[in-house]
Amino acid sequence: MLFLVLLSACAANLQPTGGNPPTGGGSNSNPPPGGGGGGGNPPPGGGGGGGSMTATQYLTSMEMKYCDEAFSCQSSFPTTTGVTFADEFGASASECYSDGAAYDMPAQVEAEITAGKIHFDGAAAAACVAGLMFGTCTDFWAGTGGTYPAECDTAMVGTVADGGACVVDYDCSSAQSVCDPTAHTCGPIPQGSGA
Repeated sequence: MLFLVLLSACAANLQPTGGNPPTGGGSNSNPPPGGGGGGGNPPPGGGGGGGSMTATQYLTSMEMKYCDEAFSCQSSFPTTTGVTFADEFGASASECYSDGAAYDMPAQVEAEITAGKIHFDGAAAAACVAGLMFGTCTDFWAGTGGTYPAECDTAMVGTVADGGACVVDYDCSSAQSVCDPTAHTCGPIPQGSGA
């Protein structure tokens, strides 16, 4: 659960007025809060091009950065969360990456970009990943650490308002929304979801 809160903190910086969780993670975690993209109107586009990255590369890179940071801070993981580090991040960094990819659903994200529900800027995504830096481990666990380049604001931006049809959380335009897995519509994060 803590991991998901951390990811949503990043999402708020990636799309401050409607951030998607850039990553999923956690082997037994609920989907992270964050919902859609919001914030600005970057040029629509698919997987990037010269000097940029695809949405799949972006999601994978963000997953890897968060998982790597979590594992580097593992010894200071808070014991008051009610779960173990392995519950949140898996037994290895590779398991963490895999869990994140399962949450992110990059193939579906790419399809939603093609459908125009997510605006993706591959050059901004590359600059975001390159410039993302973390603070101390204490800050990381508190969800307050990290330096996010301005390009993170426009890398991936959802366009679906609450009540609209969605496939992935990244579709949603509000930072406080997720794509309901049953109704397939964007809406506020359910209270008590643990995310």
